Amino acid sequence: MQGRYNTDFSGLVKCADCGWSLSYGENRQNSKPYGHYHCSKYGQGTRQCSMHYIRYDVLYAYVLSRLQYWSGLVQHDEERLLKRLLNATDKGQAAARKKQAAELKKAEKRKAEVDTLFARMYEDWAAGCITEYNFSMLSGKYQSEQLNWTQRLNSFNPLSPLKARTPQTQKNGLP
Repeated sequence: MQGRYNTDFSGLVKCADCGWSLSYGENRQNSKPYGHYHCSKYGQGTRQCSMHYIRYDVLYAYVLSRLQYWSGLVQHDEERLLKRLLNATDKGQAAARKKQAAELKKAEKRKAEVDTLFARMYEDWAAGCITEYNFSMLSGKYQSEQLNWTQRLNSFNPLSPLKARTPQTQKNGLP
């Protein structure tokens, strides 16, 4: 391309600091004009991000070199590359499973805490330690939180849904 650059990477290149798309621009003030991508958040005049950019020719050369690298690996040993990529995917999935297990444990712990708090509050109400108004207000809050945690727990494992304990099932002695 002589003198003009195209915008092949528009919408694909993101700012490392703020995550916004980099906008294409041209610098014609130099003796050799060049195209570049700059942070569009900075370009809006909000000054919410710093003025950083990458020249089009540098980005193009980098992308081309990476494409050549990966195509070379495919041509050299496709099976080995496939195993490498699948292994990376497995590690990512293992990390996601570990994160989900931690979230599940946290949700189970909080739901158990809310259940205990609700039971203690009922005992306090029965003993006359708290007023009817406070009991009603707190029981509504705890029941709402119980339902929320139950729904979150159900979303972790849809095959074995946990049953929400409503006031009606509690009165009937059902779990």
